[in-house]
Amino acid sequence: MSVANRSLVKDKDELYRCIISQLLYDNHHEQALSLIQVVMPNPECPPSGRLLNVFQKGLNAEAVEKNEQEKQMQVSNSTLAPGASNATAIGGGIDLEYESDVLIMTPEAVNYDTVYVTSHKDPCKTTGFSYDGQFVATGSVDASIKLLDVDKMLIKGTSDAANESADQHPVIKTYYDHVNEITCIKFHPFDTFMASGAKDKMVKVYDYSKTASKKAVRTLEDVEPIKDVSYHPGGEWLLVACRHPVLRMYNLENGSCFVAANPREHHSKFVNAVDYAPNGRLYASGDKDGNIKIWDGVSSRCIQNIIGAHGGESICSVRFSKNSRYLLTAGKDSLVKLWEIGTSRDILTYTGAGSQKMTKRVPAVFNHTEDYVFFPDEGATSLCCWSSRNGERMRLLPLVHTRSVRFLAHSPVQAGMMTCGDDYRARFWYAKPLDS
Repeated sequence: MSVANRSLVKDKDELYRCIISQLLYDNHHEQALSLIQVVMPNPECPPSGRLLNVFQKGLNAEAVEKNEQEKQMQVSNSTLAPGASNATAIGGGIDLEYESDVLIMTPEAVNYDTVYVTSHKDPCKTTGFSYDGQFVATGSVDASIKLLDVDKMLIKGTSDAANESADQHPVIKTYYDHVNEITCIKFHPFDTFMASGAKDKMVKVYDYSKTASKKAVRTLEDVEPIKDVSYHPGGEWLLVACRHPVLRMYNLENGSCFVAANPREHHSKFVNAVDYAPNGRLYASGDKDGNIKIWDGVSSRCIQNIIGAHGGESICSVRFSKNSRYLLTAGKDSLVKLWEIGTSRDILTYTGAGSQKMTKRVPAVFNHTEDYVFFPDEGATSLCCWSSRNGERMRLLPLVHTRSVRFLAHSPVQAGMMTCGDDYRARFWYAKPLDS
């Protein structure tokens, strides 16, 4: 055992002794006895109020440390590098290492209402928001991609459609560059580019700032249908998962492709989902066999391998938290799990999204502040919502789609989300702030 591990064991032993002493000091003898039977301290613990004193000093020290961190963040925000993640910009995000009681000021799922609906000619399969939340795109089996203006959707939802002018229409552009079903859409982390993958084995990159152009500015050709893509926070690399066990890493400047050097570290079945950590140091992938791998963002070496993360069921999605410390995953076992990256353990399981195995691959997402986790109930065509910090299930939101919901994405900056369904429709949902 290493020196660090011995020190941790000693600290935990002292912690348990302090808990027992505090319980005895506060006359909670029954609870103290239960813990004594589990811990079996030697020598016996006398009644003491030391734990409360240490706890109070720790709270004061934590408050001072947090204040210093906020000051440093204010200084660093002015020189934030392109693509670098600021987890405190829109809410602090989830951090279970320090949080206990958090006052939630964002609306839960049941408060969302549909404010705009757009239709495709075939089932709508995927969607994604731009980094600033100003745009959202939807992709369909009909091989089309619609780009919509979020502000115009909000205006449309509160105005008289009869008085709408052409330049107020939320759909500002439709792309027809693919020739088969669109499977994924991701926006550049800080620029006006959007990447899409499709069953035509191609990844297309569009510059949506060019209003007259409806063609891709770069095309990446693969040998298998594309399943998912994810931008590096710096924007120059694109991680691509296709119907193959080997992940691809594309340089968007010259189109060159790289793969992990060690064949034994690759997945055994094709990869369904990928995601880059906001700090760029890690990326994650989940496969059809239900395994999750965490990769080093520089060397592309697999540093963690979580076997059977969802009971052997296929992985639907992987999503890093803002601080890159946690990974939110969904599987076809109808469960959503929150993993601590440092220990590879699932610290929370969000249950209640149906008792049957899922037939479709649908992602789980955080809301914009990471106070809630959203995941569709496939059987009930409703949206499940949980507190991200304790797994408490909130009220369901009926999603109104007349057929199965196939995808959802949440805005990174406000209480808005887009859902896509087999009913050919994409619905934009919005909830007013709680203090409005």
